[in-house]
Amino acid sequence: MELRNTFIDEVISRLTQEEADFSQICLLAPSRRAVVYFRNAIARTVVKPVWAPKMSAIQDLLREASGRDFPEDMTLVSQLYGAFESVMQEANTGWQESFASFYAWGSMILKDFDDLDRQLAPVDRVFQNLEELREIDVFFEGESEERDALRWFREALMDEPEPAGLRAKFLGIWGTLMPLYTRFQAQLAEKGWGYDGWAFREAAENLGLDQVFPYQQVIFVGFNALTRAEEKLADRLAEAGKLRMFWDADRMYEPEPEKEAWLGPEVALFVRKYHTRWKDHGSEIIFHDRTTSPATIELIGAPYQVTQALELRRVLGDALNKLEHPEQQAIVLADESLLLPVLKHLPEVPALNITMGFPLKFTAIYQFLMKVLELQATAEPMYQTEEGNTLAPNGFLELLSHPFFLSKDKKSVQEWQKRIVKENILRVSLSQVAAETEVSSLWHAVFREPESGNWPAYFDTLFVEMAAWLANGEDPVEAEIMLELYTRLNLLREVLQHLGQQPDRKGFARLFREVLRTARVPFEGEPLEGLQVMGFLETRVLDFDTVYLLGANEGFLPPTSAGNSFIPFNLRKAYRLPTYEEQDAIASYHFFRLIQRPRRVVIFYNTSIQDTGTSGEISRFLLQIIYFLNRDPLRVSERGATFSPRNFNQPVITVPSSPGIQADLIAKFFEREKGYFSSTALISYLTCPLQFYFNYLANIREEEELTTSLDNLVMGKVMHRVLEKIYETQVGGALEMPADEAIENILQEAYFVELGSKTWSKGGINAIYSQIIHSLIKNQINRDLNDEPFRIRQVEQEEIVALQITDSFRVRVGGKIDRLDDLSTGVRVVDYKSGKIALVSETNQDLEKAFEEGKPDKILFQGMIYAWLLSRKDPPEMPDKVAFYPIGSKDGEVRTLAGHLINAETLTLYEGKIKRLIESIFNQPFKQTTILTNCAYCAYAGICQR
Repeated sequence: MELRNTFIDEVISRLTQEEADFSQICLLAPSRRAVVYFRNAIARTVVKPVWAPKMSAIQDLLREASGRDFPEDMTLVSQLYGAFESVMQEANTGWQESFASFYAWGSMILKDFDDLDRQLAPVDRVFQNLEELREIDVFFEGESEERDALRWFREALMDEPEPAGLRAKFLGIWGTLMPLYTRFQAQLAEKGWGYDGWAFREAAENLGLDQVFPYQQVIFVGFNALTRAEEKLADRLAEAGKLRMFWDADRMYEPEPEKEAWLGPEVALFVRKYHTRWKDHGSEIIFHDRTTSPATIELIGAPYQVTQALELRRVLGDALNKLEHPEQQAIVLADESLLLPVLKHLPEVPALNITMGFPLKFTAIYQFLMKVLELQATAEPMYQTEEGNTLAPNGFLELLSHPFFLSKDKKSVQEWQKRIVKENILRVSLSQVAAETEVSSLWHAVFREPESGNWPAYFDTLFVEMAAWLANGEDPVEAEIMLELYTRLNLLREVLQHLGQQPDRKGFARLFREVLRTARVPFEGEPLEGLQVMGFLETRVLDFDTVYLLGANEGFLPPTSAGNSFIPFNLRKAYRLPTYEEQDAIASYHFFRLIQRPRRVVIFYNTSIQDTGTSGEISRFLLQIIYFLNRDPLRVSERGATFSPRNFNQPVITVPSSPGIQADLIAKFFEREKGYFSSTALISYLTCPLQFYFNYLANIREEEELTTSLDNLVMGKVMHRVLEKIYETQVGGALEMPADEAIENILQEAYFVELGSKTWSKGGINAIYSQIIHSLIKNQINRDLNDEPFRIRQVEQEEIVALQITDSFRVRVGGKIDRLDDLSTGVRVVDYKSGKIALVSETNQDLEKAFEEGKPDKILFQGMIYAWLLSRKDPPEMPDKVAFYPIGSKDGEVRTLAGHLINAETLTLYEGKIKRLIESIFNQPFKQTTILTNCAYCAYAGICQR
């Protein structure tokens, strides 16, 4: 298949036909990757020996011309910190800031300085405007309600009595930016250092043109939006007769009324403006016409990242046999987090080239480090103990679930997981975790205190262990990630040593997190070989025969609006600093330029809102394709991609009865010392026989969870226990309201029992829960005091009946009654309910409803079993009432079992039904319920796949 001419081929071909003296030419590109393609195009086009032209990315050329070194951003921020300290000391503001606290907003200031210099903004005027704009609400846009709230905050600052207080510190920052800018550049100049924005300004304003461009002709190739510094350089070159420009555009961008409506003016906004400006000084547009070139554009919506990767695998697999020129096939990632899923699921290809910077934050190694940092940052001594530092249990459990530990320390991981949940440990002793013996060296590297608070040394050891663990997998991607992490750590160590600072655990965690948050792994390969994998911006100037673009959603294409800045939008706009408006126009141009020349374009977008982390909407650029480009000779198609198992049917699970199961039932519900059928077990069987089997026979239990607060379930248990402890002291006597202090003491004990730990937090939401429980307890006692006269006979009494089911076997049926009261008319059964009481009015209570298959009346069933248990005592006792008290509500109505149900005849009928129910448990297969609403909150829904 013949390859189409690329934009770079067109440029080199024109220069060759003109027989230009390449040795006197400088070709400027917007990216380093494009330079490689320039060299290749010249090698393929020029047939006789010539001196090669100077070819460079403009950033590299201006750095070279400046004669300075350009250190890492972290080093630059440390220099900025030194300048900030000296400026603040001279201003006598009283402001003190550690490097760990300064780093995040120092990075923001550095970015602002860079923007100001690239755009040749008058720094003194910008900062003067900033200082004058101390009215906080000018920094924000929004409704009047929002501005009013911000005005209130401003007024609070203005009322600050201390001149060196919050107001002075907050407002004083803006006044220091100009001296900070000057001091920072002076310090860099002393060291011979610089940053890119400074190099751009210096080349445009200060350096001689021949010093920057010692060539007869300087050619800008394939640029889009120029900085003001680049514009000024172009003007100077034009005046000297050295300028030439080649712009890449498509006929569909042309400013004609009909075509303007297709894609909007922003697509070729900058190309039109610059061509008009320099058309008499060597500016030329190389036009392509997408609307006359046959091509297919496929739009594929796929839920989740992995589905995009799997669908790419399928699409690539179909094309591999036809892959004549793999270097002309490009996988472009608008969402860079797709790199690892794509690499994992790629089919086997002859060669693969990855040239892009991959954000560290999307890697599993980074996530592991973040968990370690978070855990160490929250480590603190336990109150009134000598345990040393303790760890938050949730973070500890999350870290233990990482593959690093599960693969080598599975036994210790499982033991700690069980122990923390079973004992409800709310702070984990770091010394106890570190004392584990049968664990990996990585375990000891993580769970320890650094010597003398030396956190860089702590992570040194940790990285060595992580590298050893990863070495077994021999994954080159993971090796690149570890190398970048270690490089960042060493750079941070050098910076801290230079500053003479040693942050505490929280400070170092915050600092290291910030350093790694924006770090990228620089994958580099041979751009001219194999299937190409790259980020969206790295496609600038380049053309491919086939493009696979992934992650084409709003928020990625175009990307989210520009990041934080000390300079508000209005000022940025006024001084031509980058804003989201220009960003959208730039992204629009690069997208439509990317699809100008390929014969085939396949674009994937994520249809899952939760998975994108953004709005989840399809990119606006794809909508423009659908509505404005879907015409001959372009063939645009849309489809969805899903990966659900074929011919899937929900499993029908049935467990037949057997002698073994029957023996288990007898052992569990009769032969064991305290084994009996409770109302909960019998209701479980009525609701779903298979649920009963899983829980009571297969012993498949819902995993216990750590309880750190008094949620509704714990609140119910606490209230039950408190009422038990209060009423057991009043058995046989007249009821009295205990003192608040006595209730509070019992409450504290109940918390310790139900939470399983004496380290529970008494603040925050738990303090609110505690007040609610105290109020509800007093409400219940007042309700009893205002009730008909009674005396408490017993609390939390267990009643058990041995029931002969058939001649061959017996079982026990029982239950624990919350309270028994003696009334003048007889005995009353009291059951506390912390939730809603679903028992209907007495006139609608029907015994059959208690045994209805799939949806038994649980309250009715429970009330009847209490009455029946008392009637089977020796001597038998027929309760006068069975009442359900709503202790979880102040205004809830007490529900009572209907009088017509509490008599010998009805209870005999009830017993017969209990016997038949238990017989079916012994003899019938355990089937799934047919009422699917029961499955909504069932712990075993995953097994049944419902």
